[in-house]
Amino acid sequence: MRRLQPELEGGDFPWDDDQSWQSCLGDPVISKKYLDVVYESLRKLDVGSQHNLVRNAYLPDRNRFPQPLASMFGSVALPPDLGNRRHVSILHPVLSSHRLLTKRTWKPKPYSLDNYLDDAQLEASSHEERRSFWNWLRQNHVGTLRRLADLPIWPSSSGDLLKLNELCQPRNARIKSIFDGFINRPSDGLFRARIIKRKGRGKLVFRSDPNFGEIKQLISATIGQWADLDYLDVDERKAFIKFESSLVAVAANPKLRASTSAKHRPDR
Repeated sequence: MRRLQPELEGGDFPWDDDQSWQSCLGDPVISKKYLDVVYESLRKLDVGSQHNLVRNAYLPDRNRFPQPLASMFGSVALPPDLGNRRHVSILHPVLSSHRLLTKRTWKPKPYSLDNYLDDAQLEASSHEERRSFWNWLRQNHVGTLRRLADLPIWPSSSGDLLKLNELCQPRNARIKSIFDGFINRPSDGLFRARIIKRKGRGKLVFRSDPNFGEIKQLISATIGQWADLDYLDVDERKAFIKFESSLVAVAANPKLRASTSAKHRPDR
């Protein structure tokens, strides 16, 4: 057991130098034999708490370099070419199924999607890096991970990558037509992604109603085209009447009416 903890002093079989233990514990075949002995010893002897042993033990990583077991991951589900990932130590595959390392105290955790998101800092990543992650996610992700919704990885119909709540897909055809050009609609590929729910609750659901900012932008931009005119010609009057009709349709929607009247009132 002490041989697995080379940085501790003492013991009946001390290492000659650092090179000796690094060469030995970097060999997965030799390390496997050490683990066999430890497994049998723990079955038959009362050695007290195993946590210190786990914290100080060294085992080989995939590159056959000894690393602290406590700092290693047992496996990784993400492809090695996925960008923005820090170098992590993965346990050598020869040892991954060892019976000792399947025990709760000893078992190293897998490198998960949460670990990747902690490391990748996708919020500050380039468009290409975020696109690469999205391409992987749509093919591989199963289940729901709420923190994904707040990452700028979701493709819009214009090709931008945005946060999920920045995308809007109205279910009402009239509202969808009125807000065309004033909302970021999801891309067609996003509709086909299994990760997104079309209906229901939860983080990974499309927003179906324009928010106040989008309503305000629609009104400001449309009225702005007539702001400097002394009068409206025939075509402009038709456009104005059409705009009024659009506002009536917006006001007829209870959710849209509430978002404009309850929270925001015009300046007096």
